Amino acid sequence: MTRTSCLRLAIFLVARWTRLGSGRYPVLLLALLLALWASPAKSHDPSAWGGLFRSRDHGATWVSANRGQIVTGAIGLAISPTDVDHLLLGAESGLLRSRNGGRDWTIEAPAIVLGPVFALTFAADGQRALVSTGLGIFDGEPENSWRRGIAEQSTNAVQVQPAARNRVGARIVSSLCKSVQTVPCVTGAVCPKALTALTRTLKAGVIAVGMTAGSIGAYWGVVQYQGNFHTVEEGALYRSAQLGGDELQKAVRDHGIRAILNLRGAHPGEAWYDDEIAVSKALAIAHYDYPLSASRIVTDKQIADLLGMLRDAPKPLLVHCKSGADRTGLVSALYRFSVDGKSADEADAQLTMLYGHFPYLTSRTRAMDDSFWAFVGKATVPPSEEN
Repeated sequence: MTRTSCLRLAIFLVARWTRLGSGRYPVLLLALLLALWASPAKSHDPSAWGGLFRSRDHGATWVSANRGQIVTGAIGLAISPTDVDHLLLGAESGLLRSRNGGRDWTIEAPAIVLGPVFALTFAADGQRALVSTGLGIFDGEPENSWRRGIAEQSTNAVQVQPAARNRVGARIVSSLCKSVQTVPCVTGAVCPKALTALTRTLKAGVIAVGMTAGSIGAYWGVVQYQGNFHTVEEGALYRSAQLGGDELQKAVRDHGIRAILNLRGAHPGEAWYDDEIAVSKALAIAHYDYPLSASRIVTDKQIADLLGMLRDAPKPLLVHCKSGADRTGLVSALYRFSVDGKSADEADAQLTMLYGHFPYLTSRTRAMDDSFWAFVGKATVPPSEEN
C-alpha cells in the first residue's frame, strides 16, 4: 500500500470512528496520520531544495537538472511550444534558460530580472516570453534581451497558475498573445486575463516569500545565538561565527582545536580580535588572519593561499568570519572539494541556508558561490581543454 493510500485510509477511519463516538481509536489513528504525513516520500520534491531535478524512471530516482548553477527553490518552468529542449526556469535566485533540455543553464538578464521569478510563459513563436517578478512583468525577446513592460491586447491570452504543492509550478494553459509588444508605460488596452492571472500569482508569491523570509529570520536568529558552530570534518575542520572569549575557550577544549583561521583579517584594538588573540596565546594554539570580503569574487591567488593554510595548519582547525555563513561557507566548501576529496555538489552544501548563507534578492554574497563554482570549473577542466 502506498503512502498516499495509507493517508486516505487513516483519514476515512478517523472520520468514521469520530462519528461512532469511540474515544481511543481516533487518537491512535490521528497519531498514525501525522506520522505518515511527516514521513519523507521516496521521490525528491523538485521544488523543496536545491533547484530543478529530472527523473527518467517515472520518479523512482532524481538527478539535478541545474548542476553547476546556484538555484534554490524552483518556482516555475516554461517549455517552448516550438522546441521542447528550450526551457525557462523561474527560481528564487532569478531566471535561467536552457537550450538543451536542461543539461546546461545560463542566467538570464541578471541586471534586469532581479529576485524570485513567480510565473513565466513562452509566446506562440517559442522565442519571446513573459515573466513576473516582485518588480513587475518583463517581456523577453530572443538572445537574452529583456525589458520591463506589458503585453498588449490580442486574440489569444495567457493564463498562468501558481505552483501546486510538490510540483514545479507555472503551468501554461493557453498560448501567449500572438503579437507581444512592450511599452514604456501602461497606455491603451492590455490583456486583462493575462494581467489578472499574473497579478494574482504575484500577490501569492509575495505572501509566500514574506512567510519564508520570516521563517528564515527566526531560524537564523537561533543559529547566530548558538554561534553557528558546525563540524566540517570530525577531528580536522570546524566552522563558526565570531565567538566570544568564553565560547571560544569552550570550543577549543571540547574539540581539541589547535589552530584558528580568522577570515575577518587582523583588527588589533577591537574587543573581539583582542579576545581571540588572548585565548590563542593562553591555550597555545596557532592563529592565522586572512581577510576576505563576502561580496567580492575571490581570486585564484587567494584560493591558493587559503588551500595552503587548510592543508598545512595544525589540526583540528577552526575557521570563522563574522556570521559564519558566507566567507566561512566558501572556505569550508573549498576544503571539502580540494582537501577532503568530496564532489562539488557535496562540497557546495557548505554554502546553504542551513548555515545562514542567503545569496538572493539584493544580497551580494552570491560572490562566494560564484567563486566556488569558478574554481570547480577550472579544477575539473581536462588539460587538453586548458591549452
